[in-house]
Amino acid sequence: MLQKSDAHKSSLGLDNAPFEMMKEAVRVTGGQFTEWDPDGAMYALVNLNAEFSDDLFPDAFFSPTFNRSDLNAIRYKYDEMINSKDPENKKNIGISITSDLRSAIAEYEKNQIIDRHILSRLRAFGRFYFQRGAVYIPFPSMEKQSIIQMAIKAFYTLFYWFIMIVGSFGLVKNVFVKPNEFGYFFGGITGFILVLFPIVLIASEQRYIAIAYMMIIPFVAQVFSNTKPVETNFQSTSE
Repeated sequence: MLQKSDAHKSSLGLDNAPFEMMKEAVRVTGGQFTEWDPDGAMYALVNLNAEFSDDLFPDAFFSPTFNRSDLNAIRYKYDEMINSKDPENKKNIGISITSDLRSAIAEYEKNQIIDRHILSRLRAFGRFYFQRGAVYIPFPSMEKQSIIQMAIKAFYTLFYWFIMIVGSFGLVKNVFVKPNEFGYFFGGITGFILVLFPIVLIASEQRYIAIAYMMIIPFVAQVFSNTKPVETNFQSTSE
């Protein structure tokens, strides 16, 4: 992951790096920057057939010099670049996209400090915590799904949210309300992941939460059982 991150950062300084700059525009605003997630902003940027809804990018990202129409135009430019047979044309379009997005990102970071450094992380955390893994189930598009297929996807999503919400309740209880070693171990790993990826790295990709999801399941079991972990005694005893 760090190698990929370093490669991504180094490519951002190039004059012709349209794909990387599109990913960066999505990342800094707290969006889903993996191009294979059909619910993500990056997927909509590189696929003209995808719905490009307004909620994929916050209003704060746009300015008088770069609006939503400009961003939508970049989608068409990128599609033209990908399908172009002319190397020179591909290069010129790539440079144009890179330049436009670099300027837009710079203006966003300069003029929208709160959104860039706080709200973007909260958006990433929301996407990270409330994942919709059901989108990866190999079913047809929504309008072509049967009732059974829609029910399966709904159950998968709701069951995931149930685990995360109940598990989080158990985590808080075992770490802060009634501290114990059980809570420190499982809660520490879960909390580290929930902070590192969406808050520090602004990365909300689903695979990163897999370990946190496994670590939070014991809290769910503990909530619905009579198991009472031994509480840690912080008071020192003198002999």
